[in-house]
Amino acid sequence: MTQEKEHKRKEYLKEYKKEYTKTHTDIRISITNQDFKAFQLVAKKRGQTVTGFFRDAAFAQARNVYLFPQDMTDEIQKAVRQLRGEATNINQLARLSNETGILPGDIKEILLQALKRQEDIILCLQEEISKR
Repeated sequence: MTQEKEHKRKEYLKEYKKEYTKTHTDIRISITNQDFKAFQLVAKKRGQTVTGFFRDAAFAQARNVYLFPQDMTDEIQKAVRQLRGEATNINQLARLSNETGILPGDIKEILLQALKRQEDIILCLQEEISKR
């Protein structure tokens, strides 16, 4: 690089850093190399950098929400889809019952089965969460 280009680059970086520090703050922590390697593995499984993982974990803690492992996130999304499907079925049956003014025995049984499946899904998720 020529001296002029190097000088322009340094000036650009200086200005960039000045603007960047207006909207960002660096936080530094010290962890053992062994811990860092463990965090790298977790972050890699999530498709993140260690910094991104720490940021997500910190926000999850601050918001009092769970930061689920990726494999569990996939299972949760599957369960949510199942719950939505069941909820749709229940709404359709409830609408039919409201329109006809009756709740035939077979519809009542279907509703009870759907509610039981929803309860099972929720209990399964709660059990998984408590393991972690």
